[in-house]
Amino acid sequence: MREYKFQNYNGLKYSYQFDQILCNMALEMVTQNITNSITVNFIKEIIPHNLAAMYMCQNISVYTNYPAIIGISESIVKTQKDMIEKMKEILKTTKGYINSSQNVNMYIGQYFKLTQNMINNMKNVARNQNINLDFTNQMILHYEGGIEIENNVLKYYIDPRLKKIVEDNILLQKRMVEEMRNLEKM
Repeated sequence: MREYKFQNYNGLKYSYQFDQILCNMALEMVTQNITNSITVNFIKEIIPHNLAAMYMCQNISVYTNYPAIIGISESIVKTQKDMIEKMKEILKTTKGYINSSQNVNMYIGQYFKLTQNMINNMKNVARNQNINLDFTNQMILHYEGGIEIENNVLKYYIDPRLKKIVEDNILLQKRMVEEMRNLEKM
């Protein structure tokens, strides 16, 4: 990835704001009330993940002038907004997708494990003097964690509209990860 040097102060501000976004995401993702519907649980848990992706993109956009990062950020913000709107609509209208307490407990147990792993990976990613590289490394971990969380929910009985959104989003996130990995090579 081509290096664009920034004043150290801007790098610190970017990192501080990233850490704040990550902490807020972590808190929101693990403090939702658990219901007997994995559909409802997943939507309430994943929306903070999607919002955090948007906020992370808005954060990097303040500090970068690298066109490829700006383009990726704009694309992420648009797709996350669309996904959140669709999931909120499902949340309002979903009916009858009730899961056994055993399935809810298995889902939640795995969800917490995957979420904690993603958050730890994002917290511990190596920081560079290049915020563009930091951003791509952080977003790759964010998306890889999201893919694992989404694959987990697909194991259970959920609203078919949500299933379609999740399957499409997994494909999108895999493409975005590949695009960001290619950026790192430039």
